[in-house]
Amino acid sequence: MEPSSSPDPPISPEQLIERFGAITRKIRQFLDLDYILNTAVTDTRELLQIDRLVIYRFNPDWSGYVMIESVTSGWIPLLSQVIDDPCFKTKWAQRYQQGRVRAMSDVYNSNIRPCHLGLLARLQVRANLVIPILPGNNLWGLLVAHQCSGPKQWSKSEVDLLKHLTLQIKSAIRQAEAARQSQTVLLESQRAEAERQRLNQELEARVQERTVQLRQANEQLEAEIAKRLQVQQGLQQSQICLQLINAISTAKTTELSKEQIIEQTLSKIGHFFSNLGVSYSIIEGNSKLRIIQTSEPPRMQLPKDLAADLKSVPDYFKLLRQGEIMITEDATQEPMLAPLAGWMHSCQTQALLAVPLRQSDKFIGLLSLHSSTPRTWSEYQVGMMMEIGEYLSFSLQEAQEQQKRQQTEQALRESERKFHAIFNQTFQFIGLMSPEGILLEANQRALELVGLEAEEVIHRPLWEAGWWKISPETQAGLQKAIAQAAAGRFVRYEVNHFSPEDTVATIDFSIKPVQDETGKVVLLISEGRDITEQKQALEELQQFNEQLDTKVRERTTDLIEANQRLLAEVEEQRRAEQSLHQTQEIFGQLTENLQQVFWLARADLQNFLYVSPAFEQVLGKTAHSLNEPLLTGMDIFRNSIHPEDQERVQASLSQIQQGEYSQEYRIIKPDGEVRWIYFHTFGIPNEQGEVYRIAGICQDITERQLDQLQQQSLATQAEEPTKMLDSILRTSVDHIYLMDREGKYLYANPEGLKAWELELGDLVGKTGHEIGVLVEVRDNFDLRRQEVFSTGKPISGEMQLTTTDGAIRYYHYVINPVLSNDNRVDQVVIISRDITERKQLETELQASEQKFRTAIDNMPDCFAIYSAMRDQSGQIVDFSIDYINTAAANSSYLIKEEQIGKRLCELFPAHQETGLFAEYCQVVETAQPLVKESFVYQDIYHLSQEKAFDLHAVQLGDGLIVCWRDISDRKQAEDHFRESLQEKENLLKEMHHRTKNNLQIICELLELYSQSLGDPEIIKLFEESHNRVKTIWQIHEQLYQDNNSAQIDFPEYITTLVDHICRSYDADNRAITCNVNAEPILLTVKTALPCSLIINELVSNSLKSAFPAQQGGEIGVSIQNNQSQNQLILTVRDNGIGIPEDLDWRNPNSVGLQLVRNLTKQLEGSIELNLTQGTEFQIVLTNPNPIFTEY
Repeated sequence: MEPSSSPDPPISPEQLIERFGAITRKIRQFLDLDYILNTAVTDTRELLQIDRLVIYRFNPDWSGYVMIESVTSGWIPLLSQVIDDPCFKTKWAQRYQQGRVRAMSDVYNSNIRPCHLGLLARLQVRANLVIPILPGNNLWGLLVAHQCSGPKQWSKSEVDLLKHLTLQIKSAIRQAEAARQSQTVLLESQRAEAERQRLNQELEARVQERTVQLRQANEQLEAEIAKRLQVQQGLQQSQICLQLINAISTAKTTELSKEQIIEQTLSKIGHFFSNLGVSYSIIEGNSKLRIIQTSEPPRMQLPKDLAADLKSVPDYFKLLRQGEIMITEDATQEPMLAPLAGWMHSCQTQALLAVPLRQSDKFIGLLSLHSSTPRTWSEYQVGMMMEIGEYLSFSLQEAQEQQKRQQTEQALRESERKFHAIFNQTFQFIGLMSPEGILLEANQRALELVGLEAEEVIHRPLWEAGWWKISPETQAGLQKAIAQAAAGRFVRYEVNHFSPEDTVATIDFSIKPVQDETGKVVLLISEGRDITEQKQALEELQQFNEQLDTKVRERTTDLIEANQRLLAEVEEQRRAEQSLHQTQEIFGQLTENLQQVFWLARADLQNFLYVSPAFEQVLGKTAHSLNEPLLTGMDIFRNSIHPEDQERVQASLSQIQQGEYSQEYRIIKPDGEVRWIYFHTFGIPNEQGEVYRIAGICQDITERQLDQLQQQSLATQAEEPTKMLDSILRTSVDHIYLMDREGKYLYANPEGLKAWELELGDLVGKTGHEIGVLVEVRDNFDLRRQEVFSTGKPISGEMQLTTTDGAIRYYHYVINPVLSNDNRVDQVVIISRDITERKQLETELQASEQKFRTAIDNMPDCFAIYSAMRDQSGQIVDFSIDYINTAAANSSYLIKEEQIGKRLCELFPAHQETGLFAEYCQVVETAQPLVKESFVYQDIYHLSQEKAFDLHAVQLGDGLIVCWRDISDRKQAEDHFRESLQEKENLLKEMHHRTKNNLQIICELLELYSQSLGDPEIIKLFEESHNRVKTIWQIHEQLYQDNNSAQIDFPEYITTLVDHICRSYDADNRAITCNVNAEPILLTVKTALPCSLIINELVSNSLKSAFPAQQGGEIGVSIQNNQSQNQLILTVRDNGIGIPEDLDWRNPNSVGLQLVRNLTKQLEGSIELNLTQGTEFQIVLTNPNPIFTEY
């Protein structure tokens, strides 16, 4: 409805000019641009009595927004709306730039583009007047007048007035711009004066400071000389720090776990600080500090799991939470740490350097150096531990996030695998359809039903699939069921399908709608199940049970005898094991406390008889690996030898079997660590003096060797850090950048340059704006970068970027601070990684899981996933309920929450009583599916009523998937249906019997009446009528006698019919032979009756007219089922004299041919006449389904 208003009387041009002059004088009194524009627009709209007047301001891309608006009530307000007219840039921008004014009295009668017309229609515009606003040479915006209530003819005075208004607007814009520039100049001059005064003061301060500095120059020079040795030490420690960071980075890039990264980091720190202990502690609860992993020198022990409550030292705890590094040089002199004296004593610690570890601004633990004696911590040690701590925190967070991502992805894949298994392993035929009946997905069972591939049926209407083409009625019934389900109803009925063997199978079919939160049907789930062979399967199962009972009785006797023999053997073995155990305990106490590896092997060294526990610590391998197949025990030792020592050691190994043997060499542990060992062996003779055992000791002597090698390598290590860092950056798959405070790039590794398709020289010194980073991305990223400069703490996150080719990519980034010598953050390192594929995978997995979860949860059949619960011997004692769908919960009268996580047999004891639990165990242990049809189960939740189910179970990991369907109602309905069907069958037979009796009476009356007639022609007509009626009652007689009262064996009936006709015309005495050649076929009464009448007429005509004057001959009747053309062909031919040439058989006078023609038309068939040899009539019935079927 348009707003109604009474227009004011029109204003004369002179009044317009006068009142507009008042508006102009009014706005010239102010400098505020917003006030000027609002006043001008509001007063001018009221002056011109138009519906809307707006000032439209352009953006750089020629889109724009409504900056100022005045609109009458009842019309859509447009203020601040962004309006993008796609036609403007291509057609109108340049014209308005040249000062074009456009007026349209009625937009619907104007020659404008559809896109522009659609825009104006959405804004309720009928008449439009547009005038450009051009302050200078640039198109700043538009002054637009709208008449919304109807068309309007814009007068010249109105156009001139609005043009003059744009001049006033341009003047106001220039005036506001000039005022802004004046204010800017004033502020700049004030800032310049303040800067000049500041520089003067700074210059004076620098002169004074320089004087002091010159006095201190000599003192500083001497101090620098003294510190030179400290700098050299610091360089060495910086190198150590870089190697540690490289080790952490390597662990991260090789995707080690969190525990492995910590263990490797502590090991490296302990290696470089051989006389200090290193620990990693975590915060449990709110304040409990617990040591998790350690690395300590031989003379120091840091107990794992040692805990201390930091609430006892609140000031110390507060500083740690704030990220402060706590430096303790002598704990006995620190009153603040007095409450932790017991904890420090247990750690054998007097000096402690504790670096707090943080993740997302949360204090999570400590990385600490421990000294058993008081000591002073150098600033290089402090700085190194701080850098290692920050990098370790970041690496642990990434490892934790990576682990969570992997767990999430694995869970999604597992969930999808489970639901795919359910979908494809169920014995039902399942399909997912759109509400229009388009098949979206079908499980493997449904495709196997008709022997089709998925691409032959997916994305096509379900009724066009092969298994629904049994009849048009079946397809129409399916379409009706789909329409009912699309309306929100659950549909279920039984239907016949074609199977791959072209047999007819009876299917229990249903369609269930799936609705969204608004109640709209968005998906249809179709289900079907072949119930043709239920009774046969039940009989086979009963036979199998009888055989199984017999076998169980036989096996029970054998098991009792075997069990008695086994008990005697077990008792004898127990006594022998008890004696052996006592001997092993004595030997174990001697060897398990050795720090060295002690081992004992056969003389041929092919099998190791014993290895002490120190084997895993020294060589990093499990003891049982010494006897692995395809490897001898000595192969394990040989494979660990360092490649550079292989030749020397291998040459001397042959001496082991000749007597005592000793050797020092390097090994490589499985985790890549290189260690020095001392290897010593000696032979053990038997009573005959022959060496029958070889024993050996293996000792770790790495620390002793490293002390010697460290002195040799100090000279060459100074230049390694730079090479190592450069190698790391060049080989990294991440994008790594270095930026300063101004946002300029200082460095980028090759992967980072590749992302922007730039060379290093094109990037260094430039900002994100200069290399083309989008504004919204750049602004957000600059805020995060500035936060790192402000807090000095690393920040991580994710962002979305659009590449040059328009593709959207997702990145995970980390911004790390780079500290200067005075601990200021002057630079940041940015590390980013492309995670687009991971994001897509997560989205696809979640969507796939949701789709199949929705399908399974909304299916009418019951589904459940059970996990096996085993005792210590591995025997299944019960099943845990992991998942059930809604139908399963409803069938048991227990909600999902009351079942999931519970034990199956505790909730449903009948599983044990019926033997179903044992069959479930068999499925899990053998992986053989279980199928039970019409399975009877005692329902304890429904008045102990017996219910019948169809059940199917398949293995899933160490558990199984079970689906079942309650068929109790269906079985009752089947019984009622069989009784009803039998009653109908009896009634139908009775009807055929009575019809046949009535027709037989008519035949007898015709025959009786014809005997009283004298005219041969009339008698002939009575005989023909008699034959026709007899043809009909014989069909009813055969239907009454057959078990199938709906279909007739047509070849058998036609043979009897033709024989009867031939006898009635005395064919044998006339030397006329009648032959019938009919393919096996069943016809319904609807088809058989007209076909038999057609054959009766044509055979009768041949007998009457084709063979005059005792001329013999042959009459042939043929019935063919042409399946390739979907046709039924009836042929009646004779070799007689043929039809006269002047006879128009298509418009005959005889009743017989008229009857043939009408009956053929009734069956929608065609007639062909062949007079080549005698006469041949061929009647073709096309597409007779479902009129006839095969045997």
